[in-house]
Amino acid sequence: MDRTVQRICGLLQSPDGMRRCAAAMVLAELAPKDAPVVKALGESLKGANQLLTRYVLEAFDAIGTRAVVPYVLPLLDAEDVETKLRAAGIVARAGGNILPELKRQFEKSSVQQKRVLVDILARIHSREAMQIILDVLFDPDFELVREACQAVRRHIGDATPKGRTALHKQVAKFMNSSRVKKNDRVLTSCLLLVGNIGAPDARKILLKYTTPKNLGYIRRNALIGLKGFAAAVIGGYGNMYGAILGGMIVGVIETMAAGYLSSSYKDFIAFFVFIVFLIIKPTGIFNEKIIES
Repeated sequence: MDRTVQRICGLLQSPDGMRRCAAAMVLAELAPKDAPVVKALGESLKGANQLLTRYVLEAFDAIGTRAVVPYVLPLLDAEDVETKLRAAGIVARAGGNILPELKRQFEKSSVQQKRVLVDILARIHSREAMQIILDVLFDPDFELVREACQAVRRHIGDATPKGRTALHKQVAKFMNSSRVKKNDRVLTSCLLLVGNIGAPDARKILLKYTTPKNLGYIRRNALIGLKGFAAAVIGGYGNMYGAILGGMIVGVIETMAAGYLSSSYKDFIAFFVFIVFLIIKPTGIFNEKIIES
């Protein structure tokens, strides 16, 4: 380790709070990946105030190695929302290499920590991360299961079209497993995931579960999944901002249909507009190719 960097690390233990903050800021600019630097920054978090924690996290973000994760994980339970979100982002950007550690952490975490970890897993977009999310669907905590589905919806826009298709195939295969077929609650959550992922083949799976032979709550979740798929299609498949805009359009259509006609017709009107949109502009607003017919 460079001598100058070593002296800067020494300032992280200074009794002067401003010097500690300044040292963290300089290390964020230099972004040295030496293990002693990561250790010094991590140890400075013990008893750190909110300002110092912010600068240390900025340094960890700039360093960007897996070695920072053990120091960041405890901050996922921080009371400050900004600290929690920044810590979650750093852990997620460490990528698939940290999945074994995240899995171990998940098994011993509190319910609140599990919700944050689920959000991190949804950002990674790997097969292994999705498998952990799918296993969460069997958890008896309904709020945790709902957060898992919402986390996938929030972050799926960051996935590549190829990655999104791979995740869709994984969920579709999971739905056909014997343990899912025996559990309607897990099946309904899978339908939401299929809609939230929004791959082109989602339409076939979701329509299959809207038929009268299925139970009412299964049909309802299939329709909700179709709305998520519709939002992705209208905005442009594979475009995060398009999915957000598509969701807003679907929401406005449903609100207007309920207000000017009847709430009984809002789903029908939304899907009618969706079909018309596919005919007029099948590539979506942002021109990503979504369907081949």
